[in-house]
Amino acid sequence: MTERIREEFRSLRKKPAKIICSAMVTIFMLVLTGFAWDGITKRLVICLGLSVLSGIILLLPKLPNWISIPMLALYLYYVPSKIFLRMELPMQDMSRIVDGAELLTVLFILCAYLLVFLFTQSSAAALGAGSSFFLILFLAEYYIWKFRGDFLMPSDLGAVGTAMSVMGSYNFSLSPEALYTLIYFLFFIFWGFRIGIRMGKWVHILVSVMAVLFVGGWYYTVMNTPNPLGKEFMVHYWNVGDTRNLNGACLSYFLLLKDSKVDVPGGYSEKALQAIAEAVVGDYESLQGTGQKPNIIMVMNEGWSDLRVLGELDTTEEYMPFANSLTQNAVRGNLYVSILGGLTANTEFEVLTGGSLSLLSPAVIPYQNQVRHDMSSLARVLENQGYETMAVHPNGDGAWGRNRVYTHFGFDTFIHQGNWAVPYEYMREYISDACNFKEIIYRYEERNKEVPFFCLM
Repeated sequence: MTERIREEFRSLRKKPAKIICSAMVTIFMLVLTGFAWDGITKRLVICLGLSVLSGIILLLPKLPNWISIPMLALYLYYVPSKIFLRMELPMQDMSRIVDGAELLTVLFILCAYLLVFLFTQSSAAALGAGSSFFLILFLAEYYIWKFRGDFLMPSDLGAVGTAMSVMGSYNFSLSPEALYTLIYFLFFIFWGFRIGIRMGKWVHILVSVMAVLFVGGWYYTVMNTPNPLGKEFMVHYWNVGDTRNLNGACLSYFLLLKDSKVDVPGGYSEKALQAIAEAVVGDYESLQGTGQKPNIIMVMNEGWSDLRVLGELDTTEEYMPFANSLTQNAVRGNLYVSILGGLTANTEFEVLTGGSLSLLSPAVIPYQNQVRHDMSSLARVLENQGYETMAVHPNGDGAWGRNRVYTHFGFDTFIHQGNWAVPYEYMREYISDACNFKEIIYRYEERNKEVPFFCLM
């Protein structure tokens, strides 16, 4: 057996492509090591060692079971806990991780390996592809933390299209700590793909059955028991980013997924709502309007605010002269929303439906998760009063699923980048506010003047 391995190593001279691939991987990882250098000698030595070992691993021939099985045991003992550590350290110092979070995450990583094995029936594919999955997950987590300040949530899976549409303005550089994690992951992936164990038919069946039981047991423990492992894992809805600091990224994702289901409140029914409405409607019968139906243009501009709400702000000149001139024939006030740092679709949902996000889990984005059928909305209320209803959004029609949502809300027309009428004007790579307002003016002037007009922007 040993002689066969030696013979395969000697045959490498006839496989220049394999040697070139190994050299390129080593050089690439050495370059990453240079960028990851932060003055800590121990880390430098580890990165250099992992870079060289990765190149050597790529040169290894298929190993016999008497070598692969101990390597598998070492891999499963060492790598999952290291993956948990390396996924967290670029974003937190681990000082607040609660007891049991690491164990449940390590078991989840083992579940991922077993799931890949179920589909591939290959130990090498299970370890290599499984570790590749966690590398992708780490990068997604890292950039969400970098750009938004929190972590990957179930609702983010539905927001991928929106993120892709604006990703050109992002800075995708990695910190030295994140590069250090990347080097570890690359080593784990190359190492995992070399641990190929030859198994008989019945061993495959036995391992597959154990995999199903193991994965099912983990899922039931986390998703269907109030306190997995007898521990209370907290979800901080006020600051969901803090949830990650307590439970780690992977476990936090499933804890939020667990809470994302919205249960119907006890005693809730349309008949009960109708009874409540009939009981109070008499209090408002005396409130009669003028009968006039003015045109309504609702502008929701997420990038606009008056910073003076935070305190006195001295400037050399008035920075919002027109808005501040609206003191007569205008009703003024402050709008308070539950959204911070993005997720504009959630503000739209509250404004258009009157529904409150406080009744939903932070893991839920209503546009992605809840609006799956026709719903009562401001657009429908105004349509019933004879209004023409229009929504305008200066991006693609699929952002946050608005093409579907606006239909369910009852808008007559949805104006987006694909059917924009006025010439594009850009601020950086996006349609500017000025261009947006010109589009609204154009649509207002071209409207059906026989009926009142409602436009959401």
